[in-house]
Amino acid sequence: MRELIRSEVGIKLEDFLLQYDSKLKHTRALYVLSPNMEKNKVYKFGIAGTNTGNAYQRLNDYLIMYGKNDKDNTCKGVKIHYCGITEYNRLVLPEKSKVFQLELKLKQQLKATESIASGRGSERVLSVKTSISSILNKIGILTKSIEEKPIEITRDARETTKKYRTDTKAFVDKKPELISSRTRSKKKGQ
Repeated sequence: MRELIRSEVGIKLEDFLLQYDSKLKHTRALYVLSPNMEKNKVYKFGIAGTNTGNAYQRLNDYLIMYGKNDKDNTCKGVKIHYCGITEYNRLVLPEKSKVFQLELKLKQQLKATESIASGRGSERVLSVKTSISSILNKIGILTKSIEEKPIEITRDARETTKKYRTDTKAFVDKKPELISSRTRSKKKGQ
């Protein structure tokens, strides 16, 4: 797992997204955020890009939800303290991915110490019970112990689909050869 940011103070999410926009594409990510409206009382951790390989999208959703940091309105905005990414591999099931396993183990450990914010979901942690440095240390320790394995496809495939067996990239909405063949057929018909 490659860490893009690890900071107890955190940086503004909008600055982080501008800086790491291209590195968040085709990845799965584990992140730790602190919304400004919570006044550093709650840290939220989660995963992004598990199914799609687009971690940027989920982090951008937080920017849309909480808004950009504003010095006139201190409740707006969110800071990011941690973001670790792994390359997206479609042959690794989402629940077998490293980020999913990390989040699960982190939830279990924090639930055992009763650090979870009651009524808020198991991914929100009270800062009075668990500091951000403690969360970051737990992530560092857990990262070393978890590995992901791609599924092994054992059945035979048709010749036309064999080439997709080793393709690890995220699925694309439209295939380039389909688009170009449609364009060529439209031009011939004109």
